[in-house]
Amino acid sequence: MQRGDGLARESPTVTGTGETERPRMNCFMPRSTRRMIEERRLHNERQQVLIRKLSREMYQEQGSDPRLGTRHQLSRLMRPDDANIFGSVHGGTILRMIEEAGGIISTRHCNTQDGDRCVAVLGRVEKTEFLSPMFIGEVAHVCAEITYTSEHSVEVQVHVMSENVLTGSKKLTNKAALWYVPCSLKNVDKILDVPPIKYTSPEQEEAGRKRHEVQRTVRQNTTERNEEVPPPASKPEIHTVGFSQSSLIHLVGPNDCMMNDFVHGGEPNHYLFLPFPFHSSPLLQKGHLS
Repeated sequence: MQRGDGLARESPTVTGTGETERPRMNCFMPRSTRRMIEERRLHNERQQVLIRKLSREMYQEQGSDPRLGTRHQLSRLMRPDDANIFGSVHGGTILRMIEEAGGIISTRHCNTQDGDRCVAVLGRVEKTEFLSPMFIGEVAHVCAEITYTSEHSVEVQVHVMSENVLTGSKKLTNKAALWYVPCSLKNVDKILDVPPIKYTSPEQEEAGRKRHEVQRTVRQNTTERNEEVPPPASKPEIHTVGFSQSSLIHLVGPNDCMMNDFVHGGEPNHYLFLPFPFHSSPLLQKGHLS
């Protein structure tokens, strides 16, 4: 029986046993709906093919074991509480994401070998570059890559991209270079060995070795200067260095910490911006005053 609304129904039929067969519903689907479903199916198939292709390329680059990967991407939508009254994202918010992405990939890499489990803590910020502002509503893509490993340290290069969710356009906003040190979870004073990475060429390894030597020399020359910080004068004279100094006291809470109750290396940058290479030593723990 044909209905005028485009639906076809079959009348109940009686079987040989005398029982009435349940009527079946058949629906004539509009051509536009069938075309939309087919396009969606083809789109999903193309996406799956692309994902498999990217996965093969990633594993070929990183090796047969996916744990040997040296790259990690951290993405997050920027909200109003991440920005100032003008809508631009706080530098400390970006710095914290940079430190988190570097800590994730460094910790993952340092735990690929047998032995004590460890957490990679930030040892030094070699450089941070703010190339372009990021605004509320944009997506921050923080890409961290291990570029060199020494016996007890890991160099991580980080690039931050901002994506406009309306147009999909991206731009480079930040660049950073950081060094991490693997500390044992059983004994934080114990520094573990770092497993080596596979370099694409001997030139890449040599360039990383030179960067490691330079940063180690600079760190040794500035350690004594950074160990002792003179307290600000109680009543400094106007227009002097002491008059321009300021102090901010913050009680370290759980939200400021990572694994093993240690403060994120990027957390102090929420409260101040350091124009010189930041050396995070000694480690702050939950309950301390920074």
